Amino acid sequence: MKIVVIACFCFCSSCHINGQSHSLNHTNKELNVDSFRCNIDIVLQLSKTIEDPDEGDILNFLYTFDETCNSNVEYREFSNEVLFQVIQKHSYQVLDLLSNKNVKTYLILQELKSPVSDTYNRKDVEIVIKKVESIIENKKKN
Repeated sequence: MKIVVIACFCFCSSCHINGQSHSLNHTNKELNVDSFRCNIDIVLQLSKTIEDPDEGDILNFLYTFDETCNSNVEYREFSNEVLFQVIQKHSYQVLDLLSNKNVKTYLILQELKSPVSDTYNRKDVEIVIKKVESIIENKKKN
């Protein structure tokens, strides 16, 4: 019984970031992602669980990308670094989540085209870029 209570507490705690509850609803329903934009706490959460993140942490992270973040240097550098880490470790999961209509896939593509670090295999990055471009095309069709 204690394990169930602890598991429920951990799950609920992971949905509560920076004083706000964040939905882990992975459907393409309308979602107010304003509280996710440029949220460095969400990026930090994923960086802490990068070895074995749950789908909600990755999706919440993808929601943080927004045009308004361009002037936030700390967020841009950190999110870029975490983006490459999560793609390197969980590329299939990330690519699947990019089809969510609330994710600004074109901004993710821009980040992939301008890595902060040069420690990533360029050929692998180019393959991911092509897949993301394909996802963007499919989003336009739908």
